[in-house]
Amino acid sequence: MICFTFSVSIVSFNNLKIYKNFCKNTKLSLNMNNTDSNNQENVVVLIPGKIKLSELEIKDREKKLKNLSEKWKLERIRKEEYEKKTFGFSINSEILNGRLAMFFLVTGLLTEYWTKQNILEQVETIFRTLGLL
Repeated sequence: MICFTFSVSIVSFNNLKIYKNFCKNTKLSLNMNNTDSNNQENVVVLIPGKIKLSELEIKDREKKLKNLSEKWKLERIRKEEYEKKTFGFSINSEILNGRLAMFFLVTGLLTEYWTKQNILEQVETIFRTLGLL
């Protein structure tokens, strides 16, 4: 016998009870006819995809799922910490480095325009001002 399932929209708790009773008491097959009334009384519920598990199997699956969720949680935390990192080799540090380089290059070019000193002369002026040269 081939079992069919029907999708029913479940709106409330009462509809859920009705749907469960419908699944328990209903089994359709391709060869169902009017003379097969004996088979309709001995209804066995076959719900596709539903398996029966023992308590031991349920606890084992719960333990495995809990371990898996802990593993994924640790991976997520590590990823978030890596993304927050601003120093070292990370995406944020490289972005910060690129932005600072662009800022100081533009600052150097604008200073060269206003003071008529090239960037090397500007660096020499800064070192002389700070007393390093």
